[in-house]
Amino acid sequence: MKDWKSIDDQLTLLKSRGIAYFQAIASRFRPMSPGKLNSFARLRH
Repeated sequence: MKDWKSIDDQLTLLKSRGIAYFQAIASRFRPMSPGKLNSFARLRH
């Protein structure tokens, strides 16, 4: 059971890191307001 918890934590970390990475790329190519970025990140979940 403990292993599953750590795996879940790693997946969450990976997902948040991936979203941050994607937002950095998106803001570099097409500047967006934080509100638009947040709604877009929510849409991807």
